[in-house]
Amino acid sequence: MNDFLSLIYDYYIHPRIEEKHLSSLSACIQGLSDAQAKLCVQAAEQYAACAFLLGVRAGAGLERYLQASPE
Repeated sequence: MNDFLSLIYDYYIHPRIEEKHLSSLSACIQGLSDAQAKLCVQAAEQYAACAFLLGVRAGAGLERYLQASPE
């Protein structure tokens, strides 16, 4: 992840994950070794950041589509 995505993850995405889904993530990690748990957390961070960017891009695309709509 680049610096921007790390910043977004640390200050925007992660707090929201903690609010709603932390128990699910920790339940998945409990049975793993330390190395596996670290990889699992890194993968979750990467997927969350990519999902966030996908949402931003979809929103931007939707805005352009709605502005071009004749209605």
